[in-house]
Amino acid sequence: MQYKLINNLLFLAKAENTNNNVKKEKFNLSEEINMVVAMFEGMAYEKKVKIKSKVAENIDFIGNKEDIKHVVSVLIDNAIKHTKEDGEVILELEKEKENIVIQVNNQGESIPEDEREKIFERFYRIDKSRNRKEKRYGLGLAIAKSIVNQHKGKIDVNCKDGYTTFKVIFWWKNMLQKQLTSSTIRKNKGGKSMEAIEKILKKTGWSSLITSVIFAIIGSILIAKPEGTVKIASYIIGIIFIFAGIYKIFNYLREKENTELLYHYNVAYGVIAIILGLITMFYSTQIVALFRILIGIWIIYSSILRINLAFNLKNIDSKLWIPSIIVAFAMFVCGIYITFTSNAIIVTIGIIIVTYAVLDIIESLIFLGNIKKLSIK
Repeated sequence: MQYKLINNLLFLAKAENTNNNVKKEKFNLSEEINMVVAMFEGMAYEKKVKIKSKVAENIDFIGNKEDIKHVVSVLIDNAIKHTKEDGEVILELEKEKENIVIQVNNQGESIPEDEREKIFERFYRIDKSRNRKEKRYGLGLAIAKSIVNQHKGKIDVNCKDGYTTFKVIFWWKNMLQKQLTSSTIRKNKGGKSMEAIEKILKKTGWSSLITSVIFAIIGSILIAKPEGTVKIASYIIGIIFIFAGIYKIFNYLREKENTELLYHYNVAYGVIAIILGLITMFYSTQIVALFRILIGIWIIYSSILRINLAFNLKNIDSKLWIPSIIVAFAMFVCGIYITFTSNAIIVTIGIIIVTYAVLDIIESLIFLGNIKKLSIK
């Protein structure tokens, strides 16, 4: 979803802006970290990863509470995603003399030594294909480092004996002696200034807004005219299949003297494509009904699995079991509705698209409004 990338870029730009004052407060860091760990218990359970916390009690901190929680969230999320199945993630919080130290350890592949500094750069990804597939943009650790720098701390990473350890150090005396100040404006290694990032943010914001409006229109059509939409879509798909079949047969006739077996299959491919096209055009109602029933059954089955997950979370005393059971019940009701209601899946898809689009439009407008207020020099 584009707004996640947009918000991360905005967050990073603000973190590196010297004119941006950090809102400080004194808070119990131990309690806040325990709450962050609890938020990731469900994710760890689904990935078959054990998450352990060794948090010293009643450690106070002076700084921006939400920003520090964001740093811990980034490190835990990163650790879980890079931990092998049945591995473990260990979070530690302790005071070492005058320092407050946060450590996140995970079992998994080591980070090459020559890339350990680079992973804190924006948009840097070690495994680019994997991160692209998972829609990760290489901003999490860059944001974490910017927040740590704002709080006059230090973050680094080490790998040893099959464990990767991210270590964050804050100097408690610095917090008490003077007000935290923002880090200086820096240019990234690609030479792009904050002004260039602001232009990217504006362009991305408007693109997201226009895309969301288009989706809202499409969703509205699906809700208002479900049968007509299905019929039009089935005719378009059917025609595509028929033309593809005709092309295969024509290709065979043109190359019929070719002795390769592949060319002889073109006739069969073409005939099958034409038959599928005709079925799609004239039996769209029956196809949609079958598809609707299969989707409904799948949602019901998924809800049952989530109920099982909820009770497993309850057994390990996780507070997440209540929202999990609520989501499971909503999925079950939705599955029943889709299975036994004509045109339900088309209308449901339309409602989801419109809801998504409206939320994205609101977020895009808020985001564009925030860019105007943000002074990036």
